[in-house]
Amino acid sequence: MIQIHDGFTFWNIPNLKNRIVNLMVAPHKLPQFNEIMVQIGISYQINIENVQEFIDQTTPANRSTSFDFNSYHTLEEIYKNLNDLAERYPDNVQIIIGGETYEGRYIKGVKVSFTVNNPGIFIEGGIHAKEWISPATVMYILHQVLTSKDVDVRAMAESHDWYIFPVFNPDGYVYTHTTHAIGLKAIAALKKRYGTEYQTGNIAETIYKVTGSSVDYIKATYGKNITYVYELRDRDHYGFLMPPDQIIPTGEEIMDSLVVMFKEAKARGHPTSNRNLCLISNLN
Repeated sequence: MIQIHDGFTFWNIPNLKNRIVNLMVAPHKLPQFNEIMVQIGISYQINIENVQEFIDQTTPANRSTSFDFNSYHTLEEIYKNLNDLAERYPDNVQIIIGGETYEGRYIKGVKVSFTVNNPGIFIEGGIHAKEWISPATVMYILHQVLTSKDVDVRAMAESHDWYIFPVFNPDGYVYTHTTHAIGLKAIAALKKRYGTEYQTGNIAETIYKVTGSSVDYIKATYGKNITYVYELRDRDHYGFLMPPDQIIPTGEEIMDSLVVMFKEAKARGHPTSNRNLCLISNLN
């Protein structure tokens, strides 16, 4: 989000032509906003009448105390679930620490492995801490890798080693919980289940110019050519206040696309060795 003036906040960056821009307007600024729109002749429509209602929906008072995918979870709850999974599946799940943050929190993840000498897949989420749908989706993928009975998912899960970090920005994620924060076949697979439209292309042309993410490092440093970023739901309607009922549908369509993606990669001779790594990273 970009706050341009007291009472006006962009929910997406207005840097591409012919793209809808979402602007949050404080109630006391509505008269001024309406006057400006008339003056410059721009049409608009109201998507959300009351943003506070969506904030309350993402953090309900009666949220489940167990780990589920019907609500968003705090960093403490996510890390506890990682520990619980390591205890429940000691032969397959190993806790790994990717580092320590500025505020002294561990960047905790897991390695999931079912056999030796498998190629690796690295998945990270929560780079942009206010986008809670990202860690929730990564946790959904982790649980599917461990528990899904789908034949295709099991084949994909057990033929790779998985390095999964659901919250790569723990400090920011904690802050947002304590301060209300406001390939083509894979694309087809993403759309198949719920009709969600995704685009494919390089980051600069598809969303906006950005550098320094993990995909840049992996591709430039290690020469890995299977590096992708997922820009998860939604289409700017909810901003960063994604309703929790979107967690499972988002996770399901991402799993669908991963199955197709790795089938296609294998058909094209990837990985060329068991040391090759595929990075799936959220960006926005």
